[in-house]
Amino acid sequence: MKKTIKIVFIIILIFLAIGVTFRVIKKLNPPEEKPPEKFRTPVIVTGINKLDLHEAIEYIGEIEPDKIVNVFPKVPGKLIKTYVEEGDFIKQGKILATIDRDITGFKYKNFELESPSNGFIYKIHSDEGNNVYPQAPVFTIFQIDKVKVTFYIPEQDFVPGIQNKQVILNIPASEYKNSNLKIKKIFPVLDPTTRSFKAQLILQNPKHELKPGSYAKIKIIFNKKLNVLAVSKDSIFKFNNLQFVFVVEDGVKVKKTQITTGMQEGVFIEVLEGLTGDEKIILKGIQSVKDGDDVRIIKEEELKPE
Repeated sequence: MKKTIKIVFIIILIFLAIGVTFRVIKKLNPPEEKPPEKFRTPVIVTGINKLDLHEAIEYIGEIEPDKIVNVFPKVPGKLIKTYVEEGDFIKQGKILATIDRDITGFKYKNFELESPSNGFIYKIHSDEGNNVYPQAPVFTIFQIDKVKVTFYIPEQDFVPGIQNKQVILNIPASEYKNSNLKIKKIFPVLDPTTRSFKAQLILQNPKHELKPGSYAKIKIIFNKKLNVLAVSKDSIFKFNNLQFVFVVEDGVKVKKTQITTGMQEGVFIEVLEGLTGDEKIILKGIQSVKDGDDVRIIKEEELKPE
């Protein structure tokens, strides 16, 4: 009986020892816990984009009428009546004005000045009651059924075959965009002052939506890559001449990740190595964190090309 009690007592002591040992191990190695959110650095993250990137140079141009027609009177006299105003659209043959041809001692039939073409009255050069002469225009007409986009290519940008490169055109005033154009004409003489070549695009304008005088953004595409991984340049930082981003793992942990970059267009830079495309990276808050930190994501921004 005493022997049995002794065995039971030993077994109880063994279980107690095991329990104490587990408690000590647990205390010495507590489970890893995420710090409270209020102690994590707040950051804004973004995903990895897949984009078509272009290696391009952008120029500023101006919309010009296809033709500028100056209307001269065939006879001298006094402008006694004008039938149009600046901005009016007129058709060929419309009577623009009446000129009194009378000269002292002579009586002539009034002369009616007709429009030689369709277009808009851009400028009226003489008011009613003034004398007009065959040497000076009375009206200037803009023909804009099609328009020219004139811009200048610096000598250092001029490369063989540039006339066959894809051109993307954006005219903000008309909300017009066309990404499938080619340069129509490059003037063969280099301007010695600006060291640039004059170039033109031609656009059909049947509804007259494109207005002469408006400025245009012209982008010439020298190279392009389709469906490549790209990140915002604002998410990249440099250290020892290497490039890095901060990847947020499991929505909390910051991992400093080296990347290799390629082509850039606007704010987007191609990523050649270092990312798979499924990561979330820090966009804002980079200066406040370091590798291994815990962060709190307060917003996820979706970046899109313009």
